[in-house]
Amino acid sequence: RPAEGLSVRMRATPRGGRAAIAGIEHLADGRAVLRIRVRAAAAEGAANEALRRCLAASLGRPPSAVSIASGASARV
Repeated sequence: RPAEGLSVRMRATPRGGRAAIAGIEHLADGRAVLRIRVRAAAAEGAANEALRRCLAASLGRPPSAVSIASGASARV
């Protein structure tokens, strides 16, 4: 059965200037995360929505095709 989706660990940088993928970061525990900068502030879900839209644009998909499954209010 083909996969129904893709899971990506991300770390957003709110108020990070232009919205863009900034690269891959390796955390102290060895996990790798995709770093994404967004212009929006981390208030009332604005940064999460900007993150979702930035990732969708980078993948050539509509924003409705990208969702945040967990960690919407916590750091990884």
